Amino acid sequence: MRGYLNALLYGFEPWDMYRKAADASVGRTGNPVADVVPEFNRQILPGGIRIYTKILPCGLATTPRALSEAMKERRYDIILGTGLASRARKPTFEEAGYNQWRGKYYEKCSRSGPLEREIKSGGAKKYFVTVDNERLVESLSENGIDASISESKKDKGFVCNYSIFFLGRHIYENLSNIAFAFFHTPLTADYASYFSPEYRRGKFLGFKSNPVFRPQKVFIEKNTLRKTIHNTLINEAEQLENGLVRIREPHNPQERTLLDNIGNTSIAIHI
Repeated sequence: MRGYLNALLYGFEPWDMYRKAADASVGRTGNPVADVVPEFNRQILPGGIRIYTKILPCGLATTPRALSEAMKERRYDIILGTGLASRARKPTFEEAGYNQWRGKYYEKCSRSGPLEREIKSGGAKKYFVTVDNERLVESLSENGIDASISESKKDKGFVCNYSIFFLGRHIYENLSNIAFAFFHTPLTADYASYFSPEYRRGKFLGFKSNPVFRPQKVFIEKNTLRKTIHNTLINEAEQLENGLVRIREPHNPQERTLLDNIGNTSIAIHI
């Protein structure tokens, strides 16, 4: 009889304008991901999935450092990351992390280093998650959750993308048999009354009464985010148990073959 499956569930701290939405009296950190992820810490889900949670800082140097430290703590069988994408219309699963740090986020986060650069100079263009996202989305649909798979790399260059690239590289180079998935979530409904998503001169306005929402803004219930995390972790475990985890070659996005001699490791990669 096997033991527990160790799962790392991570999200990100609030950043830039979203910090102003924090309200401890109602459990609002400024980022719905940072609100919900810690609730799962040390929980054991059906199938013996034991969850350890991390809220990561947002920064060109601090994000990979925190991930590296997390990967040293124990061997993980499952990794699930989630981040905020305020313009997403539903939970959206990512296929890959791209070798890019986008300059548009410079002033909002890192405040150091080049405005635009490769994460790993001369490295692979992208590294992939290891689960079958179509199976994840189908499973969520069966449980009443509307989700999708990202079809574009537009705007992929912030810390969420960085974390996927970092962990994808770790899994690929160490041949680790880890079920790894990542999804972006829209804002949750408890933030709707606070944010007024209007822009002027590139600045975010709002935080006052009488908010006016742009049509593309969609808010989901917090329980939907919780259920998405819960069901995704269970489906990742099922894919792992059924031998469906795949490590794809970073230079060939069409190849989905399982590499030989897969083993588990907790060696962290420093980019």
